[in-house]
Amino acid sequence: MASSGDSTRQEEKGQSGHRAVLLVTSHHGQVLYRGIPLDYIDRTGHISVWNVAKMISSAVDVLCRCGYTEREAALTDTRRAFLVRQRLVISPRLHSETSKIIDTNILVTATAGKVGKSSRTSNAELRSSGSDVAFVKCAYTGVLFDTNINRPVPYPKWFAEKYCSPLSYIDNSHIQAKKDMVSFPSNAHRTQLKVRHSDTDFNMHVANAEYLRYCMEAATDASISGYFRHFSRDMCWYPVLELDIIYLAQSRPGEMLDVYTWQDEYDIQAIYFSIHRDRTAIAVSAFKFGFGENTSHL
Repeated sequence: MASSGDSTRQEEKGQSGHRAVLLVTSHHGQVLYRGIPLDYIDRTGHISVWNVAKMISSAVDVLCRCGYTEREAALTDTRRAFLVRQRLVISPRLHSETSKIIDTNILVTATAGKVGKSSRTSNAELRSSGSDVAFVKCAYTGVLFDTNINRPVPYPKWFAEKYCSPLSYIDNSHIQAKKDMVSFPSNAHRTQLKVRHSDTDFNMHVANAEYLRYCMEAATDASISGYFRHFSRDMCWYPVLELDIIYLAQSRPGEMLDVYTWQDEYDIQAIYFSIHRDRTAIAVSAFKFGFGENTSHL
């Protein structure tokens, strides 16, 4: 656990115009956002699901740079951690009460989770500061990857022993992405998108949160065209209650992506996505949508 002096230095290091690191220990961290940035609000006046993911990942990243889970100690010039899966469970209040929440302090709390041979799962929550009710619960899995041999490698023994925890924030999600979703139904709706330079991160690969935006673009395209049952307008009007995305490969600026989407045969709230570049599967995901502003979380 960091000493009080260390905590002060960590807070100074994590300060930005709208964000401050409040607490950092080896297994736990907290970041305070001073409201929701206006550019995180989508065209319908709600905070977009891809920016929810971005808020959480940005908070966790700054915590790691301040010493949370000693991530940097497990990395080298050729050994890097890549996100391979992200699951979110979202309260419909985040969608219906965006106008009330936008100017409130938002707290992101991160807690270490399970460590496998070459994978590590961590947990995060997003809530209003001072509230006991989470707007978002998130579990994300990263893999330690050696770029020299182009394959996953084991975490150091000391890291696995120190950070392995059975804690999980998401045990009761109703939907699940599966790798076999790379084989999509023949009647799936297809949307083609071109990767923009602004979609990429410092590695010049598409940032993970952008794939969630691609899914929402494809869902809206399908909805407006009349492809879905029940849903018939811009999908940003409907709250995302759950999502699960598996990242399979990278994409770069200028590449054309095909986003295939289809609706579950029995559960109209479940919508699936398979993102491809030519014959290469880039990501697969499953979203659970609510029916409107007053949707309860089933």
